Amino acid sequence: MFSPEPVRISLRREEAELDAALDALPEQASVFLLAFAEGQEPYLGRCANLRRRAKRLLRASESPARLPRLRGLARELVYWPAASSLEANLVLLDQARSHFQGRYRSMLRLRLPFYLRLLTKNRFPRVMVSSQPGDPASTFGPFLYRSQAEDFSGRALDLFLLRRCDEELEPAPKHPGCIYGEMKLCLRPCQAAVSDARYREEADAFLRFLADGGNFLRNHLELQREEASVALDFEAAARAHKRLQKLNECWQGLSSLCALLVRLHGVAVTPGSREGEVRLWPVLAARLHPPVTLPLDGLGSRVIAASLAEVTSLAGMPGRPLQASPETMQEALAVLTKWAVSSWCDGEWVGFEDPATPPSRKISNAARRVNARRWETGVTSEEGVAPDETKVLPSDDG
Repeated sequence: MFSPEPVRISLRREEAELDAALDALPEQASVFLLAFAEGQEPYLGRCANLRRRAKRLLRASESPARLPRLRGLARELVYWPAASSLEANLVLLDQARSHFQGRYRSMLRLRLPFYLRLLTKNRFPRVMVSSQPGDPASTFGPFLYRSQAEDFSGRALDLFLLRRCDEELEPAPKHPGCIYGEMKLCLRPCQAAVSDARYREEADAFLRFLADGGNFLRNHLELQREEASVALDFEAAARAHKRLQKLNECWQGLSSLCALLVRLHGVAVTPGSREGEVRLWPVLAARLHPPVTLPLDGLGSRVIAASLAEVTSLAGMPGRPLQASPETMQEALAVLTKWAVSSWCDGEWVGFEDPATPPSRKISNAARRVNARRWETGVTSEEGVAPDETKVLPSDDG
């Protein structure tokens, strides 16, 4: 889905011809695959310098080395140049999924992200943390780790009166309830202490809190605090101030990708393969699409809007490669999430609310910063596209 057309090099050559072919390989970051005899698993890897890595794997000397010596065994070298760590990881995921079905996730140590789901179909909606997204209109994320999702869930629920139990409720006044009801942190639907309509209002308020980043509640609390101060009701002002502090702490340190999935729009800006080029990876409703390569010169609002509009129109066309399974899209989103928060991120994420009106100036400025870090600071393709040389080894008989 994210892999460009590969470059193929036959390795069935004389020694001198093979050495010349290896010397002609580019010194750039790449994902590569060494193919063996039919029926044998390939050697799949990612490297920061293709020429150096290929010469080590296909060396002719008998000197000991950490990597295996595959000269004479491999029949073909296939590689995909990668201009950024995001592209390298997505291409690696594509090829691992294709060649190692059923076990590629463990090979790549790929973990699906976690989400906060509001189960709106329940009579009394509740919140749960899951690695499987539900309705995009009531699923918030992605979170890289479960602990992050649970921490955000706990902080957010402290601001509302939703239930935290997971039982199927049969409201009855004789229900024993729980500690949250005793602490007045729950509307106690289990004890029939609230109407269905009132509880649904609280669930809708929680959903609006997730949708607008807490802005509506923040404005309400600030106004409440100001009115209480004017009325010299300092206790009420203190309560509003405390809730405001909890609200701000809830959103601190949260990944910029986190949003309701139906509203998760943006672009990942990464370097291009040549100086003066950038690549925009559009994300529309939490679905990552193949990149658009644009020149820095003339990168204005019309060019950006037209490029994203083209992606949006193609996304709905049948038979396009953008039509990936939900599981595949979750894997791609996992790679994007890890890239965005990692120390080896070599680009920027720019989120926006409406795909029809992207923030062109923000995207353009991010593109120039990314290009400057990639080329003007002297960072070469050998130095940091991949944090390590992740590899997938062939089986013992390969």
